Amino acid sequence: MSKSFLDVYIRVSTTEQKKDGNSLAVQEDMGKRVAKKLGLVSRLHNEGARSSTIQFRPRLEDLKYDIRSGLVKNLWVIDSSRMFRDITDSLLFRRDYLEKHKINLYEGETATKIDFDTPSHRFTYNVLSASKQLENEERQNKSIQGKLYKLRKFSPKKPVFLGGTPLFGYEPIDKLWTINKEESKWVKYMFDAYEKGKSTIEIKHHLDKEGVEPRRTENGLWNVATLQKMLRNKSYTGIHQQYIKKVQESFSYKVPKIITIGQFNRVQKLV
Repeated sequence: MSKSFLDVYIRVSTTEQKKDGNSLAVQEDMGKRVAKKLGLVSRLHNEGARSSTIQFRPRLEDLKYDIRSGLVKNLWVIDSSRMFRDITDSLLFRRDYLEKHKINLYEGETATKIDFDTPSHRFTYNVLSASKQLENEERQNKSIQGKLYKLRKFSPKKPVFLGGTPLFGYEPIDKLWTINKEESKWVKYMFDAYEKGKSTIEIKHHLDKEGVEPRRTENGLWNVATLQKMLRNKSYTGIHQQYIKKVQESFSYKVPKIITIGQFNRVQKLV
């Protein structure tokens, strides 16, 4: 029965890419069309917006488990870079999953089958994997250079937003940190309630009951650890810190404030 499925793995690296030509919707639709072309039933594994280098990818780990369990025989990705962090990751996946469990791997809109039976095909796969890694590294370097330019040139004058998922309570408008009026009310509630003696569990239950949705949760419910992290986030006082690990440089600049420094300091004694 497992041979009747085409397991479709989709991922974008950032929330911005949800809207581009390789968006999640585009990948999902393409995977369905490929499955139909191959006479298979599409089975989706949606990783969402996650970095391949710094974030754990639960859907990929589930997929690996299914492969080991014999539940997967046909696999499709828009390109192999969606699955792998680097060339080493690519080669290990090929050896430990694709070849070991005899998985049929298809790529792209044309449903090109990657054949590992001949040395020439294995070589081509390795070269393409290395090429994708180089492209990713160059893209990351350009992204970091762009962030550094914006931080050095603009952050002393305005609250530049560098991309990614905005902090709850804010939204990016014209690439600047801007207060989200509705969410900021709930940020104030969190700090006020905690300062008055409510626990993070009580705050969580209230937010869930009121239908306030947090960032990055599949079930739409709040996590206590997330609330504790927010209560420690100094950005809400109007001072945002940005650390660029690649160059080990830290920037501190002003953003619109939601709470006072005094309240933040009082809450820190309670967290």
